[in-house]
Amino acid sequence: MVNICPRCGKVLKDSKYCDSCGGVISTAEGIQEYEECTLTNNFYKIKSKVSYEDFIFHRKTIENPQYVDEENQEIYFLKKENSKSLHQYIGDRKLELNEINTIIIRLIKIFKELAEEKLIISAINLEDFWLNGDDIESLKLFNRRRFIRNKAIVDNFDYGYSISSPEVLNKVEGKLDEESNVYIFGKLLLQLILNNFGILSDDEEMYYGYNLRLFRGDLPYKFHNFIMRCLNITKEKRFKSIKELEERYKYLIEERHNIEKAKLKVKSLGSTNVGVNKLKKALRDMHIKKYEDENEFNEDMFLVMKDEKKEVTLLAIGDGVSTAKLGSGKEASSILRKNIIEAFKEKGSLLKDETNIKEFCSKVITKSNIDIIESIKTKVDIRKEPPSGIMASTLILAIVVGNRMYYTSIGDSRLFIYSEKDGLNLLNYEDNVMNLKLANGTPWDKVVNSEGRHAITRYIGGGSFKDGNLFPRKFNISIHCLELEPGEIIIICSDGVTDYINKSYYNDDLWKVTESLERIIKENKQKSLEVLNNKIITEANLNGGGDNITIITSKILK
Repeated sequence: MVNICPRCGKVLKDSKYCDSCGGVISTAEGIQEYEECTLTNNFYKIKSKVSYEDFIFHRKTIENPQYVDEENQEIYFLKKENSKSLHQYIGDRKLELNEINTIIIRLIKIFKELAEEKLIISAINLEDFWLNGDDIESLKLFNRRRFIRNKAIVDNFDYGYSISSPEVLNKVEGKLDEESNVYIFGKLLLQLILNNFGILSDDEEMYYGYNLRLFRGDLPYKFHNFIMRCLNITKEKRFKSIKELEERYKYLIEERHNIEKAKLKVKSLGSTNVGVNKLKKALRDMHIKKYEDENEFNEDMFLVMKDEKKEVTLLAIGDGVSTAKLGSGKEASSILRKNIIEAFKEKGSLLKDETNIKEFCSKVITKSNIDIIESIKTKVDIRKEPPSGIMASTLILAIVVGNRMYYTSIGDSRLFIYSEKDGLNLLNYEDNVMNLKLANGTPWDKVVNSEGRHAITRYIGGGSFKDGNLFPRKFNISIHCLELEPGEIIIICSDGVTDYINKSYYNDDLWKVTESLERIIKENKQKSLEVLNNKIITEANLNGGGDNITIITSKILK
């Protein structure tokens, strides 16, 4: 008996370790056993253990056996010595977007041929795809194990090798169909995108995939919803077929040259709620049952403004940090709100390009930081008591002008955009300790359970104490630009929405956040913004309402 190492492709005799890459050889790592394997004339002659009836013949992208002994129903492959697996080809390097695209287009062809044969993948990984040298166009599926016939009962199969769909792994009741292949395609896509991060656990893969643009800022933001449509645990919510997936992928990566350049109208509405359990806790802490002005317990703020000519729309949300020891989150977000209003009244009509918008945001943030420090100085003698826990606020500030939205994000509030074709996509990521460490290369297991991992790292407010003086925070801001189209909906919200929009706690399944919010938008997009906002707030309260809930929704109109 001979084996082929699943990592480097080395042909091995009986051995526990690969003498080429040093890896442990075990069935858990996907060892492929062959009854006969000899090297002749620069080819590996491989007699496969897969039965004759399981092979796919006469397909361009699926490797055909070179020798077929029909009498004994035995199949032999000839594998060129310079051939390599897709895993060997990509190694552990970061793949550029154009290279990922080339590989994906080729993989789509392979998956389409499987669909034509009505075959469902039981289990697979990057070692099952082979190419000649570095020629991606030669990439083929090396048919070295059996597939599942379309509509077969899952219970008839027992596979647990590398990537399998949830239906196969969990042996769900019912029959398999193409949505299972869609899931496996999505897993392969994520492996290619996150290749330089090494082997990821399921939890890692979910987190990196959900916050994809934190780690791969070169990718189109629409990858967010595309990956969700591939990897949804519920197969009925995935793309229905590889053909549908292919159409969406091609649309995803193509450059759009026909975007309407005319001025678009923006219809916006902001809504806020203290949060049902946030309020209960506040009243309980005060030992009272009712408070005249419940808004006193709401530390969020929102703004929707237009300039005098109605050409520029400003959207902003600030979530005051509730753990402040000096001042309060409510005061911090109120200072921020006041400064935005004053600055926009003065400069709103000039906010027509990225340069002016960045200058506007910088001045608002700088003044707010200074004002917060000045307010703290009236509350404590910093010469006697070095301050800590200074009040602060998050901020998402967006400017819509013409057919573009410019935005900056500071903290852990969220910004989404919805369209009927693209679904709901996340545009920003949280500025917290966990993301900062992961983006800088800290291993997942050193971060995932660390204390304080969710603490925000960028915020309006705070400050530094040096030589008896208190100085406002300084940091650089980034302005992002997005071209808008009629029919799209912009959603800005505090974490009181994202933490409670789904019954599962926020970090249990991040994709449920997008999925739940998208469902509510789809069900109410034809209704008024007031109805839409109220539905979102109601859902968050039904699922706990443990924080202030604030949302701005904006419809983009012709």
